[in-house]
Amino acid sequence: MFVNLYVQKPDFGEHNFSDFLNRIEPVEAVYIRKHIESSYSDEFEIEPYFFEMMRLTLSAGAAAAYLRKHPDLPITERDCLLSKLFQFLYVPMEIRFGLPESPDWEMRISLEELLESLPDHPMSRLQEFDWRSFYEDTCCQDLETVLSRLRKRPPAASLAHGNKRGQGRKRGPKADLSRHRQIAGIVNEYGENWRDDEHLSDICEDLDKAGIKVSPKWPKWKKPARSFRRARAERKHEVIKAIQYSIDRS
Repeated sequence: MFVNLYVQKPDFGEHNFSDFLNRIEPVEAVYIRKHIESSYSDEFEIEPYFFEMMRLTLSAGAAAAYLRKHPDLPITERDCLLSKLFQFLYVPMEIRFGLPESPDWEMRISLEELLESLPDHPMSRLQEFDWRSFYEDTCCQDLETVLSRLRKRPPAASLAHGNKRGQGRKRGPKADLSRHRQIAGIVNEYGENWRDDEHLSDICEDLDKAGIKVSPKWPKWKKPARSFRRARAERKHEVIKAIQYSIDRS
């Protein structure tokens, strides 16, 4: 059985990373937890940043970083990767079904045995695991059904057939390419330094004047933002992420 670092090493849950704006940054476990909690509320869309974080955190590079940080631990890359996938499976179930924060013995063994069955060769492709399908099951099924479907559609199968399934399966709202291109067109006029405060202020004003809709989650903030200018004043970091996402998709 692999060494489950998520349940044995308190710091492991904090070992999460994103390459937002081409800069690798750590992601706190509290962000993961709160984002998943919010996702179960009505009309909340899981943001692309979350999936980018998951993809990088499930990479061999992230596992190697943990190994370098703890050279004295008798663990392997496989231990790190499976432990992180255990975290990404257990936390949604914990939140959705009111499970204890520390997995009880029966749940822990059940998930560990499922992950232990993974052969070594897909480990480098663990980033491709179809987490969204698992998450969608937690939204509309009971715990036993979620576990049953996970066993019938184990991570190994997701890795082997994920590309084929993805071609015919709807994955959330269709991207608004026209909106992304419109945002990118406005931002491109300000060049590479568009993130500077002065430029960003002008960009937000231009976006509002163009009548471009804000992200549907911004009006749901504690201090609602129904314009880019208001969003910049409240959460500048979120505005930069949203703009960069549109640039990348345009």
